[in-house]
Amino acid sequence: MFQAFDSGGKQPLGPDELSMVHGVLKDYCRERSVELTCQEAQDAAKELLGWFHLGVTDSARLRELLNSRSD
Repeated sequence: MFQAFDSGGKQPLGPDELSMVHGVLKDYCRERSVELTCQEAQDAAKELLGWFHLGVTDSARLRELLNSRSD
C-alpha cells in the first residue's frame, strides 16, 4: 500500500489523510487557476504537509491556513 512520507521521517499519511490533503490542494489550485505541477502548488503542498504533521488534521482549518498564506 502506498503511503506518503515527508523528508523528516514523520508518520506516514494513510490513504484517507492523503486523499483529504490532496483534495484541499486541488481546491486551492482550482480557486487560483494554477496547475498542480507549478511552483506555487508545490510550495502550498509542502505547507499543507507541515501543518498536518504539526497536528492540524481538519480539512476546513487546513483550507483556512492555506488561503491565508502569502506568496
